[in-house]
Amino acid sequence: MTLSRKISVVLLFFLLAVSPLLAMGEKQAPMKSQPASLDFSLPDIHGKTVKLSDYRGKVVMLNFWASWCPPCREEMPAMQKLHERLAKEAFAILAVNIEPGGSEKVRDYLKKNGLTFKVLFGGEEIAYRWSIRSIPTTYLINKKGDIVQTIIGPRDWVDADNLEMFMGMIKQ
Repeated sequence: MTLSRKISVVLLFFLLAVSPLLAMGEKQAPMKSQPASLDFSLPDIHGKTVKLSDYRGKVVMLNFWASWCPPCREEMPAMQKLHERLAKEAFAILAVNIEPGGSEKVRDYLKKNGLTFKVLFGGEEIAYRWSIRSIPTTYLINKKGDIVQTIIGPRDWVDADNLEMFMGMIKQ
């Protein structure tokens, strides 16, 4: 890795660590649909390769996170509840972990907290390609593969408004 690339990666992680504090509580307005054209493949916790495009036909909650991020840890229990609540629906959570080489630490974190939704490893380059500037950042992707909303910061994913929103997306 070149020196300029190392500096870029360090700067990215600094911004990811600091910017959630600036974005906390910030509501994101729904955006106009756009294709989630930046398809990617990453390994899951079991080493199986997962492609974003494999989830076409399902509503996808694509979440970028790290275990060292307090706002990310704050929303994980609600993500687990959402995963359990919508397990029989056309819905999936893909949680892209951006910690370089942190798979063992992340596995321990997932096990300790009883998190069973799909977690993908090695997401640093994907976060860079998707222009992630703050974590957690979540993209809501409809069944056609279009990004319909971008949310920065933690959320209570199982509050009544969010559940209604997800069910509306699933029924479309």
